[in-house]
Order: sequence, then structure tokens, then C-alpha cells
Amino acid sequence: MGRIMDKYLIEKLKAIQGIVRSLESAALLFSAGVDSSLLLSLVREALGDKCLAITIDSPFISRQEIEQAALLANQMAAHHLIMPLDLLKEPGLSANPAERCYLCKRKMFSVAKQIAAQRGLAWVVDGTNAQDLEQHRPGLRASEELGIRSPLREAGLRKDEVRALAQELGLSNWNKPADSCLATRFPQGEPLNREKLSLIDRGERFLKELGLSCFRLRYHSQNQGQSKTLRQMAAWNQLARVQPSAADRKRILGLGLWPKIASGLKELGFETAILDLEDYCP
Repeated sequence: MGRIMDKYLIEKLKAIQGIVRSLESAALLFSAGVDSSLLLSLVREALGDKCLAITIDSPFISRQEIEQAALLANQMAAHHLIMPLDLLKEPGLSANPAERCYLCKRKMFSVAKQIAAQRGLAWVVDGTNAQDLEQHRPGLRASEELGIRSPLREAGLRKDEVRALAQELGLSNWNKPADSCLATRFPQGEPLNREKLSLIDRGERFLKELGLSCFRLRYHSQNQGQSKTLRQMAAWNQLARVQPSAADRKRILGLGLWPKIASGLKELGFETAILDLEDYCP
């Protein structure tokens, strides 16, 4: 089985390499996730200096992700641009509407295309894989509208295959849990601002420092958009709902971490905290 899988992965790798070589030059949207890391490794190898990794630095992105992107790009000796972009100023985004992901992705892709054009790079590529097409991803519409290439998807690579190839190529983050922008921690319709996004960012960093690795920290308030049950809980305005994976919940309960978690989140600025009994499944 191992030899069959190895051969299969080699065929997939060759397919991606062929696609990448045909690009001739490219700007790559780099988030430091395993998908874009694998793609950057392959694009850097194939195109050399005709490759630019672009990391969008917005209030929606955690500070740790920006730091890790810089570290990984340096390890790959890739040209790397960290591009500040205040997405909260983009019309409609701060209201956190149903089409937030589409609006956000369209703006980021548009900025990446402008940078690519200025530097004479032929394409903008991203780390979308074939499995992403099976999920609700409004941002995919933006990539199609703007002509963004997705070599992993074009080669038919699924998430488990991305991880397997990343491990084979020695990427340090091959088993990094899937992540998403900080805005996904808020219910649709909950207004977004820098303070709320920073609160979630600092809260998740705190939880990671306690040894949690696969979880989400959800934000709830008494705004309309919340469930009736949550709105009726108490006279609070900023509630932290910790949604851990089964493994992280076992760690929290087994090591008696909840009192420390609850008090720590309150110190950061949340008014109260609850532990979700439903598993987080990335």
C-alpha cells in the first residue's frame, strides 16, 4: 500500500510541477497554511526569482500567522512581501454580511493582481485544493471572476494528499491544523472592529500557550444575530465560547485547565467564558 501511495503521490507531484512551470512567473497569496506552503515550495523551486509570496496583513489575520509566514518564506529563501491592508475600510465588510468572505477575497486578489502587474509577474496563484470545491467557500467565486490560478486544485490534489506531499518534501508545518481568518469567529451580522478581532487573536494565542492546538474561540454578544439562548444567558456583552476538539477538551478537563482559561479570558477583556461540549472538527 505504501509503494502504491508513493507512486500516486509522485504522479500528483509531477502534475503540479508541470502546471507551475507553465506559469513562467507568479505572485502567490501566502497564508502560512500547509496548502500555500506546499505551493510556495514548488513555485519557488520551479520559477526561482520569478516567484513572489504575498502575505496580506489585515486585522482579520492573527499576528502569529503573519510571523509564521515570514519565518516560512525565509526558510524557503522566497521573495516575500507582507502587504498591509485594512479590510475594515472596505465597503460592507465591517458589517460582517453573508458575502463577507467573497468581498474579502475579491479585495485581496485584486491587490495581489495589482502587485503582480507592477512587478511583471504573469499570474496570481493561491493554495486552493480540490477538496475545497466540496465545501461552501464564497471566496472561490472571487478567484474565478479575477482569473486566479489554483495549481493544487488543477492537479486534483485533496487535503490529505497536500499533507502527505508536504511531509515528503520536509515542510515543518505539514500537519498544521487548518485555520481561517479571525472574522469566522463571529456570527454573521455581528459588527467587526479592530478591538473585537484583536481580542479573539489574543485569546487564541493565550489558549495555544496553554497547550491547546485544535480549537476555535467564538465571540458572542447581545447583538441581534445571536441565538435566543445565548442572548438570554446573562447581562454580558462579550462572551467567549471555547470550542475545542475532542483531544483539546480532554486536555482541558484532564489537567483542570478550565478555571485558568476562564480567568485568563476575562483578564483579556471578555466578560464571561463558556466551554462548548460540541467538538470542533476542522
